[in-house]
Amino acid sequence: MRYFKSESALKAFIRHDVVNTKKSEEHFFFTDRFENEIFLKNSTKKYKSIDDIVDELRDNGLVFDIIHRYGAMSLESEDMGCVLLYTQMMRYLNRNDEYLNNEVNKFKLLTINQVGEFLSISRPSVYKLLNDKKLPFIEILGQKRIQLNELLKYIQSNQSQ
Repeated sequence: MRYFKSESALKAFIRHDVVNTKKSEEHFFFTDRFENEIFLKNSTKKYKSIDDIVDELRDNGLVFDIIHRYGAMSLESEDMGCVLLYTQMMRYLNRNDEYLNNEVNKFKLLTINQVGEFLSISRPSVYKLLNDKKLPFIEILGQKRIQLNELLKYIQSNQSQ
């Protein structure tokens, strides 16, 4: 999982680490077409733009938007960030069947400390979310665990608050 402070940082990462720039540039140079085609590393799929790649990743649940608020009342300023499920993205873009059949990471269980670190809140605040039933959890041998996909859903559903 990778975090980006803005969508433009996510796009820059994809352009630098995911796009096969050499193949994309060669294709553009040797064809008579005016439209640019983007090729990915270790993949045969072509895209028209980085935006198309990001849109497809969002549609497949591999990019999640997060709003960060700053200030005492959380009204002073805010930034839009993104979380990218990097390993699953690479499997998906490479059309690896393991991605299509294995969604284990979406159901990965996080500890209270991991959730607190992810949300940048204290352990008592995490327990308050759990006790108020705002964040679903499962209990295993007396230990509370939160599924990653439930945490991401919670973040998305509370962006406007």
